[in-house]
Amino acid sequence: MSLEKLKSILPVPNLAISSDNSSNWSEVENKLGVVLPSDYKDFITLYGSGIIGNFIMIYSPFTENENMNFFIQQNLNKDAYLTLKVSFPEDYPYEVFPTNGGILPWGRTENGDTLNWIVDTNQGDWAILIDDGSGDYFEYKGSMTGFLHDVLSESIVCPIFPNDFPDKNSKNTFVGLKD
Repeated sequence: MSLEKLKSILPVPNLAISSDNSSNWSEVENKLGVVLPSDYKDFITLYGSGIIGNFIMIYSPFTENENMNFFIQQNLNKDAYLTLKVSFPEDYPYEVFPTNGGILPWGRTENGDTLNWIVDTNQGDWAILIDDGSGDYFEYKGSMTGFLHDVLSESIVCPIFPNDFPDKNSKNTFVGLKD
């Protein structure tokens, strides 16, 4: 349902870059060791990997672009977060995936904020956690596509994002990023 709402305000590109059909998702999930939220898989299949409103970048497991590859970015984020957690445990209270309840990145912003799921293997819908990298967080109790819809439609304000996002001129654009 959230994807349909998102599609109503974020036009689907004519050609999705670094998307794939459902047959390869089982390979991705086997490699990861967890079933990913269906709205994320549907989003990647429809939109591919790219950037929303010149600000929010969505990772895809099917791109060769290192900056947008889901697996590469997961490992980089995990290493960075765990390093900071050792030095500043009060500012980095979350566990990381594959720990149940740990964070797993699905995107980032142009400002360097990390967009994560809080993985809950006991339920299919995972909460969203935005991490600004300095110990400030914003949690959204809903799906990735619900979060994107609510931010772009200005139903919610993510205090971590800059005041000028979404930009009135580019909030409803999705640009696929090539490999």
